[in-house]
Amino acid sequence: MSEYENTESLKLKLDDLASDILFALNMTVPDITSYNNLTNEFESTFSKLLAEGQKINYFWQFCSFSTYRMTYSDRLQDFLTTNIDADESDFIDLEIDKCKKKVLSITPHYSETYNYIFGVFEEKLSLFFLPSELIRSIEYSQNKKQRLLREKKELLKSNDNHLTDSPTEKSESLEFLKDKGINHNYQSNPYPRIFKNDQAWNLFCSFQGKIKNDLADYSFIFHKMTFDSLLHDIKPKEYKDWLNNTFGIDLGEQWKQYHNCKTSDKETLYGLIKLNVFQ
Repeated sequence: MSEYENTESLKLKLDDLASDILFALNMTVPDITSYNNLTNEFESTFSKLLAEGQKINYFWQFCSFSTYRMTYSDRLQDFLTTNIDADESDFIDLEIDKCKKKVLSITPHYSETYNYIFGVFEEKLSLFFLPSELIRSIEYSQNKKQRLLREKKELLKSNDNHLTDSPTEKSESLEFLKDKGINHNYQSNPYPRIFKNDQAWNLFCSFQGKIKNDLADYSFIFHKMTFDSLLHDIKPKEYKDWLNNTFGIDLGEQWKQYHNCKTSDKETLYGLIKLNVFQ
């Protein structure tokens, strides 16, 4: 059995256990012994699924934050393909709502006829019975996902303010960049491990030419390009090592989160450079 098949079987087992727990709770006379045995097995399976899923970036409702971030683009594309009138903002709103819920959503394993007659297509199992340490870990991960989603939504709003298909505004943006001394010659991407395409590399180069504060500005461009899915799945440490090895930029152990390094001027500059590079 492959790692994916093993992880998938754990997820199916977890859903089955959840259905059994709900059934035990809904009995006229609750079966306490069965309930206790089921919740213990559920906890064990839940922990295994967390660990095994992390290894192969298997997405599920309570996957790790790193897996959630890595699978974001593919899930967004699937959502947009299925919902032709939707946009990324709609997807983010739905994802935030899901991350707020501390219940496991499952399709119970009753018969299809039973599900149809009684309208039981999804049930929700509260995870209150899990150990407090595991609950805290789940809450931390879900809250971190929500922060990521809100930052993405903020970036969408920022980009909407700066990016346009208007030829006039494109021309004005080019003049603005020239006035700022930014007239970067287009280059092929020499770092495919870091940047996903030539445009991403050229965006970075153009922005790099206007960096004044190494820590704040290199942190900012990393966050923006990560949110825009222009960088491969690299962590800040690998990025900082690359900066040091490539340009002699040593940020040491320091790092700034997006909300601590963004400014309106940098947002505007980034948006205009992006418009220029991707036109």
